Amino acid sequence: MNSRPIWLTVMALAAITCLGCQHVYPTTVSDPQQAAIRSEISQVAENFIAALEQVDASSAMSFLAEVPEFRHPDNEGHLFDYAGTKRAMSRFYAVASSQRITTKRHAILVLDPDAALYVWQGSVSVNLKSGAQLSAADFNVSALFKRIDGRWKILF
Repeated sequence: MNSRPIWLTVMALAAITCLGCQHVYPTTVSDPQQAAIRSEISQVAENFIAALEQVDASSAMSFLAEVPEFRHPDNEGHLFDYAGTKRAMSRFYAVASSQRITTKRHAILVLDPDAALYVWQGSVSVNLKSGAQLSAADFNVSALFKRIDGRWKILF
């Protein structure tokens, strides 16, 4: 089994490309506003990671946007809506006993006052109740954050 599915590589390359094109798509957000948005999203992302490490689906799901547009691609090529993501996460955490997530680096591209692209790189280790362990030393995630009702949520 390939430890780095091709879609992760494609998403990482797309995100890097978008970050490199920041000057091509000027934003209407001032530099101080962008800094504030980056700070807010960094904190939300840290809190999301902490929730994931609690191995509690409902806590982790509270960071996701419960809207019709929500989508979550998994590493097997499925694209879930909010309800499907909730079911998949609940099934996964039913067999997991602990999870450790380590951030190596992240980047945030502010798209507008209410949207930003978040790119994360780190490692993930999951202990299963069966005693088995799943791990990825190099793991990448891209997420679209959207401000909904004044709170930053993961939309995609």
